Amino acid sequence: MLQRHIAPPFVKAVSLELPKPTIIHLHQGLDLFLIGGVKQSVCKIELVLEAGKWYENKVGLSSFTAALLEKGTTKKTSTEIASLFDYYGAHLEINAGYDFVSISLITIKDHLSVLLPLLQEILLMPAFPEKEWSIMKSIFLQNLKVSNEKTSVVASKLIRKTIFGEKHPYGASIQAEDVESLVIADFLAFYQSQFRIKSIFVCGELNTKEVDFISGAFKSLFLKPDAKCLVEASTFPASQQHIEKESIQSSIRLGKKSIMKSHDDYFGVLLVNHLLGGFFGSRLMKNIREEKGLTYGIHSAVFTFQKDSMFVVEADVNKANLSVALTEIKNEINRLQTEMVNGDELTLARNHFIGSLQNELANPFSVAEKIKNIELNSLGSDYYQRLIDSLESITPAKFQLLALKHFQPDELFQVSVG
Repeated sequence: MLQRHIAPPFVKAVSLELPKPTIIHLHQGLDLFLIGGVKQSVCKIELVLEAGKWYENKVGLSSFTAALLEKGTTKKTSTEIASLFDYYGAHLEINAGYDFVSISLITIKDHLSVLLPLLQEILLMPAFPEKEWSIMKSIFLQNLKVSNEKTSVVASKLIRKTIFGEKHPYGASIQAEDVESLVIADFLAFYQSQFRIKSIFVCGELNTKEVDFISGAFKSLFLKPDAKCLVEASTFPASQQHIEKESIQSSIRLGKKSIMKSHDDYFGVLLVNHLLGGFFGSRLMKNIREEKGLTYGIHSAVFTFQKDSMFVVEADVNKANLSVALTEIKNEINRLQTEMVNGDELTLARNHFIGSLQNELANPFSVAEKIKNIELNSLGSDYYQRLIDSLESITPAKFQLLALKHFQPDELFQVSVG
């Protein structure tokens, strides 16, 4: 008989098995990864191009070239393109990141015959209209002026520049003069030399005919030569910097270079970060927000790119509390090395991390993101299971060793604005 007053026993799942994608080899090393699991008739087609900030020879080239793709082709205006996507209830999303440019089409399968040729046209026949660039530039410069008045924006830019150097692709931030210097010829040259498709990811329950149609559409794509990058040597500023600004609040950023996903300690570093500032029950949140009341929110994160990575702590506090907030953040980082973590606290952080990871499997597009992460970074199909197994094996003693090795406070750059 069911006893409703008794809670069911807690069962902890320690597995994370991703569906195996179907890989279709198109040509010249271009692969299409087909991922199922979508119950509705919607599908997502994502093209990943090696054309991010890493490959720029001028700051801003990647993001503006990518953004201008949908602003007109040799056959259609931006209005006609937008109207077509709107009419068919489809969504085109173009994102330029530090390493890649992502071009995604989300639509129902019945409209593929119309929208896939449009996607091809956008990718292969961009016009880079002067009028559209003029409008885009004007809007961007206005937004940039507003953003540069925000302490949080300035602090985030400053910590990246401090960690990597102002000439490094991961450290450079676009300025008004960079925008003003760009012309249509720059976008065309960057597009012709750097827009190389690396991989294609298709998420949806597609029949053979639909798969053949998508595969055929991309077999005709012309691949550009391998993208190149020249990283300039940078001089690094002082370990502590403060920019005074007329503001009620101050924005704090502490950070340093971290390790890559291929490093043996990477999984453990993720767990140390999670307990420190990676979720609402973290030490930084308990101390700085709940106990001291110095901020509405504080967090830490490990940002991993293709060629490098960084660990950053971020918080916004009242200007009068800047000094005490910095002290308390450093105290919490020091505690990781000087005090053995309590087993219950470690278990809580580990279970939250693993549970959040497993919860994402309910969304097929999130599953596709994990498969994309594995393929773009050559991590191996068992990457996420190895992640969980590694986290399960971390003891309080090993946790402390990881903190001592990778979270030394004297290695942190410190910046504050406000």
